Order: sequence, then C-alpha cells, then structure tokens
Amino acid sequence: MLHSDHSNRRVVLKLVLHMLLVIACLGCTQNDGAGPDGMSWKEWAESSDTGLWEDNEAKSIRLNLVRTYDADIADGDLLFTSIEAFHVSGDTIFIADGQKNELVTLDSEGNLLWRFGSGGEGPGHFSGIGQIASSDACIAVTNRNNSRIELVSRNGTYLGSLPVLCPYDICFINDTTLVIITDHESGGLIHLRSLSGEVIADFGEWETDYSNIWMNRNYHSTLSAENTLFISSYYEDIVVAASIDSSAMQGSMSRNLPMEIPESQISSNGERMSFTLFPIILDICIGIDGNVNVLLRPVDADGGVDKKWENNAPVSIVDRFSLSGNYLDSYIIPTSAGQVLFVPPNRLYASNEWEGSLYMYEITRTE
Repeated sequence: MLHSDHSNRRVVLKLVLHMLLVIACLGCTQNDGAGPDGMSWKEWAESSDTGLWEDNEAKSIRLNLVRTYDADIADGDLLFTSIEAFHVSGDTIFIADGQKNELVTLDSEGNLLWRFGSGGEGPGHFSGIGQIASSDACIAVTNRNNSRIELVSRNGTYLGSLPVLCPYDICFINDTTLVIITDHESGGLIHLRSLSGEVIADFGEWETDYSNIWMNRNYHSTLSAENTLFISSYYEDIVVAASIDSSAMQGSMSRNLPMEIPESQISSNGERMSFTLFPIILDICIGIDGNVNVLLRPVDADGGVDKKWENNAPVSIVDRFSLSGNYLDSYIIPTSAGQVLFVPPNRLYASNEWEGSLYMYEITRTE
C-alpha cells in the first residue's frame, strides 16, 4: 500500500473539499447553495442575461450524486493519479491519467479493467495524453506532444496510430472516421480522417493569436445528432459551430456572463513569450435535451475569477444553448468541475481535477 507525504496531503485535501461541499449544499435547492450578492448560484449565473428557458420549470433539472470514482488505493496501487480527460462508453469509463501518461479503464462500479500506455515517445507511449473517443471498433486517444492519435482495441490491445500535429480533441462520426480538432495542421481547425489515415476533409478557418503555440486543452468539441460540430476554445472563450456534412462554419454562440473576466496578457522578451490567461469556457457537451452545454470556469465565493484553485467555490456553472445559438438557462454542478459529459438517458459525469475525482450524477426534473 502506498504511503507518502503526497498521498497523505491529497487525502487531507479531499476530506476538506468534501466537507466544504457538504456545508455548501446544506439546505440547497436544486443542488444550489448561497452564491454572490445574496442570490443562489443559479440565480447569480442567470442574472446577467435572459435565457429562453429561465422560468420554464419543465426544463429545469437537478443533479443527484450516484457514485464517486477517485484515486483510492486499490490492490497496493493507485487506480489513477490525475484526470487529464475522461470518456464514458456504455458501462465502461476511460480516464486519461495526465501524471502517468496512461489510459485507465474502469467498469461502472469502479473496478479496474485494464491499463494502456506509459510516458515516452515510442509506439503506444504518451507525451501529453489527452482527450478520448470510442466506437464499436476501437478507442482513440490524443497524444499531443508526440503529434499522433493512439488507437487501442476495446480490450486494451495496441492497434496503431495516426500522425496529427498537436491533436487537441477527437470524436467519432462513425466506426471508421474521426473528427480531429487542431489548429496546427493545414486546411483549418477541423480534420476528418479514416482510421487508416486517409484524408477525408480539412476545413474551418481559424484566426488565433496562439496558432504557433502548443497549448494544453485549447479546444474541446461535441457532435450533435444533426451532425453539427460545436467547438469551444479554452483560451479564447468562444464556441463555434460547424456542419460536418457541408464542411461549413455556422457561426458562434455566447451570452453575457455574470463574472468580470480579466484581460489576457501576452508579452515577449524576444526569445520567449509569456502568457497570463483567464479561460472561462472549460468544456462542452450535448446535454439531456439535445442542447449545447457549456461548462464555465469555477469562480470564488464572491463570483470573481481567481487563478488559485483553492479559492474556487465548490460549484460550477453550466450554460445551456439551443443548437441555433440561443442562450436557454444555466444549471449548477455541486463540485468544482473541469470537464463534463452527458451520457443518455440521464447521467452526467463531472471531473474535479483538484481532488482527482470523477462524479456520476443522475439527472432528474425538478418537482
């Protein structure tokens, strides 16, 4: 069994954060506690803009915690040490362990099924493991610094890789075709590739101040049932839509936010550039009503943007947009979440990277 100062500090940290979460949720309505300016968190989140569903109780949801998956010690070893990204397929949970550069696969009860990969440069090794996608045929995992996507069978066998410069995110549109998001390949932001490496399409013009810089987690994406791809930019705080069928960009979506966002600062001394950035949009997924769910950066208890994670309030805000880009409403996740994923019919998963925990919630309608 592992015993170290690092492990002990993490255990204490988890206990403190869980206690704060319990305190914050005492007397909550819809998993919501007291937020800034004397309002509930949901009221505060919606105070800066008018959503089309804001007063629609039939659309409002609540989250009930079902299970927590974390880095508990099991069989003398840690199941995982961090959550760089995660993915859920049926009853199988995939976790990209950013510290170990390893893909960890669990069943729905949290039992270890198999592990794949380690740090390095060779086949099946990761340097900057990231986002995960799955089909009936295989698992695909971004390998950012090695500039490729690793392909793994459903039972953990290495199948090969696809060369892609700095892949940020991926999703399958069918069993043999991947959508890859990167602004480092030519032809645009969006790249369609077959699992054999065939170039199917490149599109999506993208002007950015960071095109020559390899930045962690810059883009996340989600695909609607209508084959519309929605992409969020982590560092430029924008969500854009694109049609997979027509290879056309379809505009962006945004709303007035309740928090004040400090301006990004970029400087250069002639040899290297330095950044102070305040990303607000952390993740994106298609939600329970088929709409676009945008996870916002956790804020502190007063609604301010603080780069110190220990000052984060134990809640996160998710904005909901229609597929045409209209702001609908917001809901609250009762943890400081970094990524979210909706899994039909009624499950929402959220990762808390500071705790090293993955939460599974049941979505129900408000009474």
